[in-house]
Amino acid sequence: MVSTKVITNNAKTKQAKQMAEQAFNIATIPNPYQTIQLNFKISNQLDQAVRTDGINKVVFNGTNTASGASGLSDSSAGQTIQAHQTRTFHAMILTGTADTTVSKLAIHFSGSFSASGAKRASAPKTLTVTLR
Repeated sequence: MVSTKVITNNAKTKQAKQMAEQAFNIATIPNPYQTIQLNFKISNQLDQAVRTDGINKVVFNGTNTASGASGLSDSSAGQTIQAHQTRTFHAMILTGTADTTVSKLAIHFSGSFSASGAKRASAPKTLTVTLR
């Protein structure tokens, strides 16, 4: 994990709100709303290129879950990482209303796969991040 940042967002127009709802795959988001930006690196230590599905899910405050299906926008999903390469990615988690307090994230990353879909590496242990 490189960094995390809590952001309060306020969609100024109906179109801006609709774009946010589309990005997070949510029918209706509150306005204003809170997101958490994650900046992270993924390293491929293998001798061949691998693909990643990025973040499978993020559990925040131990009970709420964001995934690609709802509440998570992840730039690493579906990306290829060349042999012995490290790449930096970004993800945004929709956490709720602007006054939501998030103190802990449990980030569940996917494993890695070959271009044909064969498993190359298991998912790493869950990464726990405490926010201040």
